[in-house]
Amino acid sequence: MKISQFPVRKFTRAGILTSALMLSQANALAEQVTLDDAVQLTLNRHPSLLKFRPLTRALEGDRQQALLSPAYTVGANLEDVMGTSSTSGVQAAEATISLSSVYELGGKKSARTLVVDARAALLDSEQYSMSLSLLGGLTQQYIRVLAQQERLQIAERSVSLAEDALTVITNRIKSGATNDAELFRAKSALNQAKLELATAKVNK
Repeated sequence: MKISQFPVRKFTRAGILTSALMLSQANALAEQVTLDDAVQLTLNRHPSLLKFRPLTRALEGDRQQALLSPAYTVGANLEDVMGTSSTSGVQAAEATISLSSVYELGGKKSARTLVVDARAALLDSEQYSMSLSLLGGLTQQYIRVLAQQERLQIAERSVSLAEDALTVITNRIKSGATNDAELFRAKSALNQAKLELATAKVNK
């Protein structure tokens, strides 16, 4: 399954892995991953998907077993132990060794294989459904974190612009080119921008 990544944006691993991957290795906060990276991490390491691996291996073994014909059995028989001539006992005995196997009729081997294949198909379906569910949640988390980072960057730019505006107005007041009302509005705009930045950081 291929999910296209957003073209430029990346975001910290902590944003995705905390709720989507639930991996203890998410302490590498500075490391960045793309959406494709996060998808591969989920498919390869999520506990809900890892549990399918031993089940799949077991079914592969069952299928190999189902393809085998019944095992051969070896039999041995001693005849004429009592003897019919002057010799008797073990020396006179005739040993017969037989090698036998059951010949299966009615497509039993094919039937066994079909049963295993049906179980494997059901397991694959469950794994696919789980993968879709996890990747759907992961994509939503990716978009949410991406939007949060965008809001944070906008808030940071707003603070920078408000600070620049306040500097300009302060200089204009010193030169008598404007009044204190403009200064008050500039300070209010800066305080509002800082508040929005603080909120964006909390929600990051």
